[in-house]
Amino acid sequence: MTTGLLDAIGFLTRVPVPRRPDAPPPSSAVRWFPVVGLGVGAAAGSAFWAGEWLVGPLVGAVLAVAVPVVLTGAFHEDGLADAADA
Repeated sequence: MTTGLLDAIGFLTRVPVPRRPDAPPPSSAVRWFPVVGLGVGAAAGSAFWAGEWLVGPLVGAVLAVAVPVVLTGAFHEDGLADAADA
């Protein structure tokens, strides 16, 4: 994995990644943001599919919201709340 991808994962999620003292500037991570977003979205979609298949659509929906909240530390939900506060 490249350092830019690890920086993007570290910035957009709560997944612990190793940090290097000689890492390039954070701007090198920007091109990896869609890849990280795809991974978070795939995890949420997989959680929905598994919950719906095992129990039902309500459990699938709850899991589809809970998994990205846990992975990202409610990154997008906090942004939505900030927009509603304004």
